[in-house]
Amino acid sequence: MTSPYTPEFDFTDWPNGPLQANLPAGNSPNVVLNRVEAEFANVAAAFEELGGVRGVLNALLEGRVPTTPRVPVTENSDPDVLGPVVRDASGGLVVIWQRPGPDFLSYDLYAARLDPARPADGFSPEVLIAGGGSGDFGFQPTAVALPNGELIVAYRVDAGTESGNLVMKRGTLSALPGAAVQNVMATAGVDEQRPTAVLAGGQVVFFGRRNPPNQWAYRRYAHASGTFVDGAPVALGPVSTSSNRGLHAGALDRLVWIAVHDGTNLYGWRLDTADGALTGAPAPLTIPGNSSQVFALGMGWRHAWFFYYTGSELRTVTMTELGWESPAALPGVANKDHQPAAVRDADGTVYLFHTRAVSSHQSEILLRRRPPGAVDWGAPQQVTWLGGRETEPHPALLPGGDLWLVYSLDVTSNSFTDLYATRIITAV
Repeated sequence: MTSPYTPEFDFTDWPNGPLQANLPAGNSPNVVLNRVEAEFANVAAAFEELGGVRGVLNALLEGRVPTTPRVPVTENSDPDVLGPVVRDASGGLVVIWQRPGPDFLSYDLYAARLDPARPADGFSPEVLIAGGGSGDFGFQPTAVALPNGELIVAYRVDAGTESGNLVMKRGTLSALPGAAVQNVMATAGVDEQRPTAVLAGGQVVFFGRRNPPNQWAYRRYAHASGTFVDGAPVALGPVSTSSNRGLHAGALDRLVWIAVHDGTNLYGWRLDTADGALTGAPAPLTIPGNSSQVFALGMGWRHAWFFYYTGSELRTVTMTELGWESPAALPGVANKDHQPAAVRDADGTVYLFHTRAVSSHQSEILLRRRPPGAVDWGAPQQVTWLGGRETEPHPALLPGGDLWLVYSLDVTSNSFTDLYATRIITAV
């Protein structure tokens, strides 16, 4: 390998050699020192570049995905639970998470932001979005970033006047702590079903499971006017799920693809936010296992890919207007491959992340790629593993095509997790 550093001067005969000869007559010692300092800065930059190249090559040789050094979101040994990860209007990476309150009887919601152009600066100081008081419950957050720079964070409340409801706050990151609380969906926070919100065209669509009447529902919100399109939640159907990963929705332009896994069947819908048309698959897809982890990724106007975990393997299926196509296990998956999460870049390449159990107390995060037009998925590659429990992969595509991954890490296997972010180097 050739070093990227090319010396401007030859120091071998310093102080009477070429460096002195190349300096204009009458230069003071300070000028000479400035030139020498600049030269050593070039040397340091060269070594840093070579170190990065070596890191990429070592990762590839070891079958790992090349990444930049991880950036801590939290480092406090608290049981932080990762929530949504969104890209704001300025291209920043905003992470939202849930943490037990000081009394461990309540939950608080926090957020922090990273400027991807300055990762060395780290994440901003955490901002308390909701909670902060004994018995004040704000948890299971979901969020979207609006084009005007604001964020909408929705979450469940189990205390106070909004107890049992799904509520939201809207504002810039710094303004969220004092933003007004607005009700989205009543009786949507009485069980362990995680709500979801997506941005589709000019609307934000919220999803929650209401009990009663024990069914998933959605409600559309026009963010430009700040008003709800639906006067009341609209039912998806009497689908009951047994886990808090039972619904996932993915938006593509104005369309929202919705997947619900109840542990026995997979249900799918397509919602056109322009006219409110809701089209469901003709019948649910009966699947093996007893899990309800599911992820929906819109691939076009007429089809979406759904990824789901059966309790023993990770599978995929395509939903179209006509029904289900090609349900199959992903090739090369192992037992306990779960927690699927995927993004699709501007070129059409799909990046699928998932968690793989290494032992009863250890797990790693893997990445699989499928370029546009490809029939098969690439072999799984290890993203990062430090010998602990890495879970909850949350990928995010940023301007310019940069792919970042936020995840939870418990190195002590005591359920005290911290959150980290790293950039995936996709150009190799």
